[in-house]
Amino acid sequence: MRNFIKTLFLSVFLFLIWACSARIFFEKGEVALQQKDWDSAVQYFLKAIQREPDNPRFRLYLAKAIIEASNFHLSKGKEYFEKGDLKLALIEFEKALGFNPENMEAGRMKRVVLKKMEEERKKAREKTEVEIVKEEAKKKKEETPSLPSIVTPINLRFTNVDLKEIFKALQKISGINFLYDESFQSKKISIDISNLSFKDAFERLLLQSKLFYKIIDPQTIIIIPDNPAKRRQYEEVVMKTFFLSNTDPNQLQTILRSLAEIKTIAINPALNCITVRDTPKKVELAEKIIKIHDKSKGEILIDVEILEVNRSRMREYGIELSQYQILETLSPGLPTEGSTIRGHMFEYINASDFLFSIPSISYKLLQTDTKSKIIAKPQLRVLDQETVTVRLGDKVPIPVTTFVPIAGGGPSQQPITSFQMQDIGINIDLTPQIHHDGWVTLKLKFELTFITNPGTATLPPTIGNRSVSTIIRLRDNETG
Repeated sequence: MRNFIKTLFLSVFLFLIWACSARIFFEKGEVALQQKDWDSAVQYFLKAIQREPDNPRFRLYLAKAIIEASNFHLSKGKEYFEKGDLKLALIEFEKALGFNPENMEAGRMKRVVLKKMEEERKKAREKTEVEIVKEEAKKKKEETPSLPSIVTPINLRFTNVDLKEIFKALQKISGINFLYDESFQSKKISIDISNLSFKDAFERLLLQSKLFYKIIDPQTIIIIPDNPAKRRQYEEVVMKTFFLSNTDPNQLQTILRSLAEIKTIAINPALNCITVRDTPKKVELAEKIIKIHDKSKGEILIDVEILEVNRSRMREYGIELSQYQILETLSPGLPTEGSTIRGHMFEYINASDFLFSIPSISYKLLQTDTKSKIIAKPQLRVLDQETVTVRLGDKVPIPVTTFVPIAGGGPSQQPITSFQMQDIGINIDLTPQIHHDGWVTLKLKFELTFITNPGTATLPPTIGNRSVSTIIRLRDNETG
């Protein structure tokens, strides 16, 4: 009996401790809510519910904390997404969905991030060899040694001094070792290189002495006589391939030969690319020329409207006068004898004794056009300086008879009839040229063919033709 009481007392004691711990976790969760520590609040409320699963207040606060935590991570994910950090954004969106799987906005943003990450991976996989070569060339260019940048101006003036002595003076200033080509011949010159940077002074000295240089390493430069043979010997030759998107490589080859004077050029029509081989400066110039000329062609959208008009005209022309008459009225008291007026009566007659009725004149002109319909109203999309063709109508067989000789007796020639298909209807050819000032020159050829006489068994049909060719100049949205 005593053991039973101890066991019961211990059970009640443990239950009270368990209930108190649930209350403690709930209070910690409330504090976390006030501090907007949503993740901790969710954890505390979950522990409280584990101890009191049927407590409705615990469940209500847990639901609130879950919603707030999900929205918090959604906002953080959007911040990372705007900064371009897709990995952290994806982590935050997954946390938001972990708290609340029904958060539709978090699910949508997660799909957007995954799609964008896949696009970036695809672009990385599709990185061409040309881009790799460009990056390597750029890196090599950055690593290429150059003349030292000495800020302090040089103030030197030489009169009839040997070239090697001048280079020794520059060597003391810059710390660069000057080597000389085997064909270098020193001579005495006079030069003023005052108030110049080291680079400007060095290049002026080389220009006056007809020399050029090549950098061996950051501390060594070789001085070389400037002539074509030495240029070919010392100048670095590079090769570069350019993949074209719009320009014809054959036309570009002519441009590069005339402008950049590049002699070694190879074309691959299958890949639409051009490869040049020359000095780095000429290859760099070729790249600039290619960028200028390899532009996409402009496009133009032309609205064409073709009408078929069947006119029934009604015209009524002419001048019509209304009925008119001339009446006279004599002054009252004037003696008259019927309709007779004697000569002595004219002194009593004035202008007010007469009344004239002037006829009205009407001019009538009436014209009406009916039964017009649209045959076609196509929208033609064409590249700059390319021809677009529209054919509306039928192909009609036209008999053509030829005579061929036959062997043996009978007639000397035998007729053979064949048929050629002739386009009957409307033919339109348009060739636009887009100008830089916004104008468009449109070369237009319009041709209408029709059968005027269907022909007979012995005579071919007669085909009528109406055509016009013109060049017009229009602006955008202008009708020609």
